[in-house]
Amino acid sequence: VSEQFSLADAALAPYFQTLEQFCWTGIYANDCPNVVRWFAACRARPSYAEGVMADYGHVDLELLAAQGRAQWPKISQHLGN
Repeated sequence: VSEQFSLADAALAPYFQTLEQFCWTGIYANDCPNVVRWFAACRARPSYAEGVMADYGHVDLELLAAQGRAQWPKISQHLGN
């Protein structure tokens, strides 16, 4: 909405966290550089580390990534990639 972090950012970030943790960033990473920069800025916030990433252990993230990578071919096919 603006250069300042807002409620809109807080509301959308969890959806992008899901894409990230399942390794589905291919949905936007190649052709949406502004989205990539925006989400990187969200992840760089101390509140993100404390409020989101603190809930996930390394093993949990690896498991979610493995599950997501297994499903990516199906998702990619639906996207026409």
